[in-house]
Amino acid sequence: PQGTMRLNPSKSGQTFNAKPCMVIQRLTLIPIAATLRPYQAEGVRWLDRLGRAGLGGVLADDMGLGKTLQLIAYLLLRHARGELAEPALVISPTSVVPNWQAELARFA
Repeated sequence: PQGTMRLNPSKSGQTFNAKPCMVIQRLTLIPIAATLRPYQAEGVRWLDRLGRAGLGGVLADDMGLGKTLQLIAYLLLRHARGELAEPALVISPTSVVPNWQAELARFA
């Protein structure tokens, strides 16, 4: 769906002009121009559970399975809920910076 969407209607009352959105958790829309595969959505939920518990984690699966997209979705989820007011630091090899830039431009 496109247009104006409500984020966490019971809490924030914020609206935004959305790209296609996906629901990752109840009442939370992520403005992302992609459809996550079930294992990718589970990875985002896992990162979210860790974050809410004050823990960190590492997505470390095979190349090409969408770790970048999962992290972009997680950051957008946190931003949509008002939990990410400042820039996020992503630490990665220099060789993948162009891929990050391309995927952020494409999906975020």
